[in-house]
Amino acid sequence: MTVLVASWIGRPAGQAQLTRQEDVRATFLYNFAKFVEWPENGAGGVVASFRIEIIGRDPFDGRFDRLMLGKKMKDLPVEVIHSLAAPSATPVHIAFVSASEEKRLDSLLTAYRRNRVLTVSDIPGFVQRGGMIGFLADPGPVRFSINQATAQQSELRVNARLLELAR
Repeated sequence: MTVLVASWIGRPAGQAQLTRQEDVRATFLYNFAKFVEWPENGAGGVVASFRIEIIGRDPFDGRFDRLMLGKKMKDLPVEVIHSLAAPSATPVHIAFVSASEEKRLDSLLTAYRRNRVLTVSDIPGFVQRGGMIGFLADPGPVRFSINQATAQQSELRVNARLLELAR
C-alpha cells in the first residue's frame, strides 16, 4: 500500500486544517497517475511532458504548481496547465475540474472523455455525473470515489490498489 503524505509547515493555526486538506488533495492528484494506465494513443499520442490541467479557479492557490516543480511521471517531466475558460488545446493526461466550473461540468466531461483524460474534481456528485475520480467532502482524512466504468469507456485502466483505497 502506498502512503501519500503532504506537509503544511508555517501556516497560521486557523488555516492549518483547510491548508492540510488542500495539500493532501494536491498530493493525491499527482499520485493518482501512478495507478492509472493510458492507452498508447492517449493524451494525443507522443508527448514531451506529462500534462496536468487545472480548469477554472485554482483551488490549490499555486501550491500544486510548486509541488510539481522538477517532478516526473511515467518518465516525463510534469507540466501544469491552467485554463480558465475552456480545456487546453494542448493534450493533457489529467484534468482537475475546479468547483468554479460546476455549471459547465457536463460539457467539460464530454470533451475530456473523447481525449482519454483522467478527470478529477471535488464537485459534489462528480463521479455520478460522469467524472472519474471525485474527492469526497467528508470531515477527517481525504477520501475519494472512483467511477471505474467511465474510466474504462475512455480506455483508462485504474490499478486495483487505487480502487481498494477508494470509497
